[in-house]
Amino acid sequence: MLRYILHRVLVSIPVLIGITLLLFVMLNVIPGDPVALMMKEHASPDVIARVRTQMHLDDPAITRYVRFLAGALKGDFGISYKINRPVTGLILEAFPNTLILALCAALVAWLIGIPAGVISAVKRQSVVDHFLWAFPFWASPCRSSGRPF
Repeated sequence: MLRYILHRVLVSIPVLIGITLLLFVMLNVIPGDPVALMMKEHASPDVIARVRTQMHLDDPAITRYVRFLAGALKGDFGISYKINRPVTGLILEAFPNTLILALCAALVAWLIGIPAGVISAVKRQSVVDHFLWAFPFWASPCRSSGRPF
């Protein structure tokens, strides 16, 4: 069991690096200057250039990415360009509400899913079983057609 957990952790490392790299590239491709966004239209080009230098936005992309990864490993996700506050603080502020929402969603899923699974197992191949199997698909807003097949 310990080997399995260690394997899963080691496999997740490249996935996490890939996700952070993809997000980093996406954020650097979108148009607009983060400093101009942060300072609105009140700042002069000289001030914007100085702040870009202070925030290391003039550095090569690979340097900024490595700096971000090093900070993230220490729990420092930088400063939000939009509201000029530490991102770690924003995450910690939102975490209690996110946790409550996740627990409530899990509770609802358990309260519906476990009884539905038991009923479906007891009444195999019945109309009830087929309904319980197909209902989540038909109720989903992501379905492409009204048919589960």
